[in-house]
Amino acid sequence: MSNKFIDTQQLLEVLAISPATLNRYKKRGLIPYIKLGNVHRYDLEKVIRALEYNPVKFR
Repeated sequence: MSNKFIDTQQLLEVLAISPATLNRYKKRGLIPYIKLGNVHRYDLEKVIRALEYNPVKFR
């Protein structure tokens, strides 16, 4: 298993979501991330697994 960390912009493109949606997911604890100073990094495999395990409910 390789840890491929990506930045916020890359994650937004992969998931095709807006920055506001990403912030909402992070606040709800749906997306795992690490914070290095003011920079957030995401392990893409863990993000995908987390979203598969906890599917986001749409309004």
